[in-house]
Amino acid sequence: MTFLIHFLVLKGDRFKPLEFDAREFESIQWFHKNDIPLEKSDPHMARFIEKLNNLSKA
Repeated sequence: MTFLIHFLVLKGDRFKPLEFDAREFESIQWFHKNDIPLEKSDPHMARFIEKLNNLSKA
């Protein structure tokens, strides 16, 4: 079995209420990229954030 994980970068308004399917998620929230709780996130999230940081330096 193969699992495929996608990370998406979305433009949004952090002050606007987020709508989500409560049957699928208990809660959702915005995080500043420096405040992402990596210990509770997908194991590859840190690498994804590092790539985003490298793109913003280019």
